[in-house]
Amino acid sequence: MTYLWDLMVRIDKRKLHVDLSEPILGNPIKIRLGETLISQDLANSIIEANVIADLLDSPSSQRRVAEIGAGSGRLAQVFAEKLQGQYVIFDIPPALYVSQWYLSQLFPDKKIFRFRPFDDFSTIEAELSSTDIAFFTANQITKFPDRYFDVMLSISTLPEMSREQVVLYIDLFQRKSADYIYLKQWKSWKNPLDGTDIGPDDYINGNEWKLSHHFSDPIVPEFFDRVWRRNSK
Repeated sequence: MTYLWDLMVRIDKRKLHVDLSEPILGNPIKIRLGETLISQDLANSIIEANVIADLLDSPSSQRRVAEIGAGSGRLAQVFAEKLQGQYVIFDIPPALYVSQWYLSQLFPDKKIFRFRPFDDFSTIEAELSSTDIAFFTANQITKFPDRYFDVMLSISTLPEMSREQVVLYIDLFQRKSADYIYLKQWKSWKNPLDGTDIGPDDYINGNEWKLSHHFSDPIVPEFFDRVWRRNSK
């Protein structure tokens, strides 16, 4: 674990790891480096947050980042502590409840938009615009205006889906992101349920998006990290 942490520190050009430690909320396995509680999850999140920070043109609180399938909310935690902007999570229940509970407990002073049903985006737009972290079910993505988010991302999610589901989400990413799409997924993964096998070149195609970043993940090299930039940007 200390090797992975040292690797992250060397990659962390924005020094996001400084004064950052694994939260004790949830009673994680406690691994300490000096006085700092560390974890592989936190190391991954810091590296991923560096990628996001590079994509945001300025440290404006008006920047909007959306993550599909956030797990516990580990990346949102680093973003909320170290970067500026709004972080929106889309997920399926009960995972959405887990991240909503976890992040609400970690950041009691942040403005939280909790999950709720709604029919028309205009009914939540004003309230949502003033919040720091927001939670929605995956199907509610369709209710958001096109090009609403500056960055849309997803980590280790898509290979678990059917090919039809992947096509649906990729279409939504391309419609709802104004500037960037960031994917971190398995380079090779065959879904044992239906045999779906989707590789790095099977996600974003067409003339509207251009691949701007591509590297093997430094912590888990079986993952690729890719960022696409809208050509009109």
